[in-house]
Amino acid sequence: MFQDGGTTVVRKRMSFLSVTVVSLAAIIVTTVVSASGVAVYALKIADGKADSVVGLVGEALESLPEFLQGLPPALADAIHDERQPGYRDQLDVTARLGDEDGGRRGRVIFVEVVNRGEETVSLLSMRLVGLDGDGDPVFEKNAWVATPLQIDDDWRGPLLPHETRRIPIRCYYGTEESREILAEITDIRVWQGERSTAGQVAVGSGV
Repeated sequence: MFQDGGTTVVRKRMSFLSVTVVSLAAIIVTTVVSASGVAVYALKIADGKADSVVGLVGEALESLPEFLQGLPPALADAIHDERQPGYRDQLDVTARLGDEDGGRRGRVIFVEVVNRGEETVSLLSMRLVGLDGDGDPVFEKNAWVATPLQIDDDWRGPLLPHETRRIPIRCYYGTEESREILAEITDIRVWQGERSTAGQVAVGSGV
């Protein structure tokens, strides 16, 4: 019998893992190419619209005073403040951990802030950190001691000059190991309403 001397071709089917790898590689390549095209197109649009965006921002800034004047008096007056970290020296802050409440989980942190200065604190945010016996932090919690408006719960309103604010803050986790509370002030804003109003009157009268 005659034997065929040609090359025998053996077709081996790809495994499931191989098919998956090849498919993922194709998807990744397609995604990269598509994202590159979109990025280039977006850059072209941004370059062509840069002048329009700058003009829009400029118009918004020019109309900002009119917008503020159109706000209700309570809101317009509340936002006339500025950040003053140096006013920290006029505040006496204490924080202590209350006794364990046998009937409820967690403990209460009692915070007291005394405003010894002549300014109204419109916003005062604080970070409370519980320290264990070695002085290591075991939990942290944010608190708002003063806010521009008094609404409910965390919105406690501004802190007036020579006033004392005492607030309870309940913590449900991490207080078991705490032996001391560290109070860190993170932001202070002081009300500047009277000075802002005076400046607006002067501008409006043409002085």
